[in-house]
Amino acid sequence: AHLSRARATALASESIFEDSPVHRPARRLASELGKRIGGFSPLVAPKLDSFQAVAAQRFVPNLSQQQWANVVLAAGVRAYVSLVDAHGAWAPLDEEWSLYSAELAAESGPRLWGNIERTAAGLRVLEDPAPPLEKRDLVLSVAGIVTAGLSLEQLEQLSQLEPVGKETNRKVLVARGTAPDLLELDFQLPDQDAESPESDSGLNIERVRYGAGTVLVVALSEIAEDLGDRLAAFIQTVQVDGSVQGVVLDLRGNGGGSADGAAGAIGVFLPGVASFSLLHRSGNIEIDHALVPAEGGYWPGPVAVLVDGLTASAAEMLAGAILAYGRGPLIGTRTFGKGCVQEYFDDSAGAGVLRLTTMLFALPDGSALQRVGMEPQIWLPFPAAEEREGALPGTPPSWGGPDVRTPALISHAPWPRHGARVGPCRDRWLCAALRRLGASPSRIAGSGPRRAAAR
Repeated sequence: AHLSRARATALASESIFEDSPVHRPARRLASELGKRIGGFSPLVAPKLDSFQAVAAQRFVPNLSQQQWANVVLAAGVRAYVSLVDAHGAWAPLDEEWSLYSAELAAESGPRLWGNIERTAAGLRVLEDPAPPLEKRDLVLSVAGIVTAGLSLEQLEQLSQLEPVGKETNRKVLVARGTAPDLLELDFQLPDQDAESPESDSGLNIERVRYGAGTVLVVALSEIAEDLGDRLAAFIQTVQVDGSVQGVVLDLRGNGGGSADGAAGAIGVFLPGVASFSLLHRSGNIEIDHALVPAEGGYWPGPVAVLVDGLTASAAEMLAGAILAYGRGPLIGTRTFGKGCVQEYFDDSAGAGVLRLTTMLFALPDGSALQRVGMEPQIWLPFPAAEEREGALPGTPPSWGGPDVRTPALISHAPWPRHGARVGPCRDRWLCAALRRLGASPSRIAGSGPRRAAAR
């Protein structure tokens, strides 16, 4: 049946895919997809004549029996790997980017959109549109690539505003509300050769009054691969500021990222120390070391770390090293307890990439982290985490390693008194933490985290 422009656009913009559990039969979904794509394609044809053919090929590809068998096998492998390894995953080659995205700090660069939902015609922007995109825009193509039928991982890649080759701008085709015509938006891409100012570390910094000076709060949502370099560059600018009383790393909600990024960040506070023992599947134990920052990138002053139940993995590496060497206290609630490391392998069939847990790590003093987490030395009632490593099926057992610390490097820079002059802060918990830090002569730092029962 012929659909009005308004009805065809509405159907094309609505979410059609179910989250788990899925109840709609495949035949009914295919019929609904055909109705929505067929009704919308005449409106798109003048500017995107390949829309219907591309969408149909992606949603209902014309495959041989063997090719369909491979599709089913791939789905089975993807489900099986995650069942036997809580942090494992498999992805086909055209979606392998999704396995690496956290370690590559995908969120740090400019993006076209934040949260989205897939529709029959492409994707609808729900949050954080990059102007001139707007919320609820229906994105039909990016740089000529039709979005209909792409997976969330592929759409995530399309959202990155990074130049390819000598590309300087990128065109995005959208349908907006009841507008009669499609809109072609033009985005200027960042110049890859342009150097950022030395003072621009790309870090989320808050300067908070503390006693006669200030405290610098560095909020880290993930451990990016270049975190050590960025932190060191930032500290170089801080060294000439005599008003800075201390540095607070805010790792609340930080699920980890790059182990190399953690090694670099640890080096800013503990240059070159033995930071972790790693247990390989073979039984061999390897000792990891923090990096040594560039001249002027070492911070010798007071430091503290905010943690919660979602502080995990590489973020726990950073927090645990600072705690175990006595450099400063942890403040908050017990951490997630992910003391395992994943590696990446091409599968033997050459069809995709595997992420598998291959190592366990312990904190520098030998304390187990896996399935245990770290207890803070200053407790604050942050919201409780809904899950922890110890509650996930398929996670490795706990492991405690040797004490790899050099005793002479265990040191503490005490936090000065603040005389009740703290804040204001954007976050009330931050001010609560700072008040606890300097309320009395600091005797907070210990030789390592208190052990918590595995859960």
